Amino acid sequence: MEGGLSVGEVLASATHGVAKLFPAHLGGIDYLRSLLAIAPGAHVVPTGGVALTDVAGWLAAGATAVGVGRDLLEAEDLVSAIREALDGP
Repeated sequence: MEGGLSVGEVLASATHGVAKLFPAHLGGIDYLRSLLAIAPGAHVVPTGGVALTDVAGWLAAGATAVGVGRDLLEAEDLVSAIREALDGP
């Protein structure tokens, strides 16, 4: 999956399909909203520093999907952690 961090990198990648926003935690959810405001049809997947507790927020902001790593690897009960992330706090 192509992608990047800058607006130009992410939007150029999105012209080829789904674009990865990495590392997503640097700009956060507001950065994703800004990207999608200028490219409302873009399919963007934030990865890198995305916490399970923030998944619902990323999706609500317009993310096509999210990539979560560390929180899933460290979860004691993976299924419950995923359910909680999707249902939100």
